[in-house]
Amino acid sequence: MSWWEPPRGSRAARAPYGAVPLAPPWAPLAALGAVVVTGMIAALVWHSNQLYALDAWAARGLVARSYWEVRTASAISTGLGYLAVAAAAVIAVFAGVALRWRNAVLLVLVAPALAFAAEKLLKLTVDRRVVGSTVSHYPSGHLAVATAVVLSLVLLLRSAGAMARARVVVAAATGLLAVLAVTRQVDTAHLLSDVVGGMATGVAVTLAAALLLDRSPPPRGR
Repeated sequence: MSWWEPPRGSRAARAPYGAVPLAPPWAPLAALGAVVVTGMIAALVWHSNQLYALDAWAARGLVARSYWEVRTASAISTGLGYLAVAAAAVIAVFAGVALRWRNAVLLVLVAPALAFAAEKLLKLTVDRRVVGSTVSHYPSGHLAVATAVVLSLVLLLRSAGAMARARVVVAAATGLLAVLAVTRQVDTAHLLSDVVGGMATGVAVTLAAALLLDRSPPPRGR
């Protein structure tokens, strides 16, 4: 038995890939919660250049103290951003070739793209800028896309019944997401509220995409 195969007798083992929904039962409530979080922060920082209490508290502990720290954090953030895109491609190929699971392939490819589009739209709409900045900061695009990739992987493994066998993979992906959340603040690219908003955007978009894909008709011949 391969590491991604579900345990014998489980619901995933008794059904072909795609018969078990990608979205878990709690997906609608979690997606709604993520939308509420994104919207609440957006309303708070709407066309603002203020540094709010939580942002200031996080900045005091995380902002780089030297040019070397800024360059290191920026390099890590950039590398993790490229890694997220590469991981999405690898997971999509795996879902298509090894599992032949159309909806999983679509989720892994579409969710990060939608998260990126939602992040750009929010930045144009909210237009949150810190003092001295010429670009909009809310929400973090790196966190939105990376969260979409990690959550897509989790949903795929859960639906395939392989979550228990892939705990190390999930833990590593979650750890890298946490590192990205820290480095985006260390290199002064974002504040804490930008990071939280980016993660909430990724969660909302990914769960919504999974729910919509579960409602799509199966391929002919299934």
